Amino acid sequence: MSRLRIVLLVVVLAFASLLASAQAGSEPAFARNGELVFSSIRVKNGNFDLYRMRADGSRLRRITSGAAFERYPKWSPDGRLIAYVSNRTNPRSERSYELYVLRSPALRRLTSDRWIDDQISWSPDGARIAFASNRGSGRFGLWVMHANGSGFRRLTSNGAVPAWSPDGRTIAFVRTTGSTDEIWLMDADGSNQRRLTVPPRSTNVYGKDSMPEWSPSGKELAFVRHYRGRTDIYLTTVDGHVHVHRLTKEAGAHTWPAWSPDGKRIAFVHALNRRQGILVMNADGTAKKRVTGGGIAYAYPDWQPLR
Repeated sequence: MSRLRIVLLVVVLAFASLLASAQAGSEPAFARNGELVFSSIRVKNGNFDLYRMRADGSRLRRITSGAAFERYPKWSPDGRLIAYVSNRTNPRSERSYELYVLRSPALRRLTSDRWIDDQISWSPDGARIAFASNRGSGRFGLWVMHANGSGFRRLTSNGAVPAWSPDGRTIAFVRTTGSTDEIWLMDADGSNQRRLTVPPRSTNVYGKDSMPEWSPSGKELAFVRHYRGRTDIYLTTVDGHVHVHRLTKEAGAHTWPAWSPDGKRIAFVHALNRRQGILVMNADGTAKKRVTGGGIAYAYPDWQPLR
């Protein structure tokens, strides 16, 4: 085959690949797995600082320090930035939490006002951030803003813990209804709000669902259910035929699920008899393995995507 024909063949194949990608529509592209970021107290009387490590627990290092409560870190979709919540401007106050973006070593403050901002989720294109806040009315709801900290807009007045779907069309969130907490879905503009999960209940005992996390495919949602003294991680489909499956059955509390970018594993926090740590399991709940040792408290793990 001549060199010219080879070049033409390569061009045709490349074009076909691009066309197939375009025809795939909003089907999310899977990313490679990077590092885990999380919030932790590592020493007695210490503070919640942010740490990062490899997914096997190696190369652990602290990335924030000080008297503040640093929490809810979330990797940007390109894996280069970490948005998080902190009260570093007034560490003694529980009413001064703002949003920050960290790209080591630079730190940029996104919100600066008298309201409490919390619980971050990036849009999949990295252009916007959804978050919980009591701004405006003093009542906590969900808001969205541009990733540079401008253009605030309220999505719902009753909601917490937002999670943006991989295709950018839907936001999962927690809504308190009476004595229970449920997982709800809404379109990314706040419209078409609908309930996804119905927690179990019995006489004077109400289940509570929280901490929703989309799978990278967007076809499933991991969440935490607390009921009758147990706190476990569950998996549910979101295609209109809701099927709920429990992933954790061991003793202790299982919280804060975080999917690996390739969709094969889930990191989470496990607490038992005053001992806490981060574990990683297969997406079907098998092969659980602890990846942190020592420390006092752990929360909010998030898995870095690498493109």
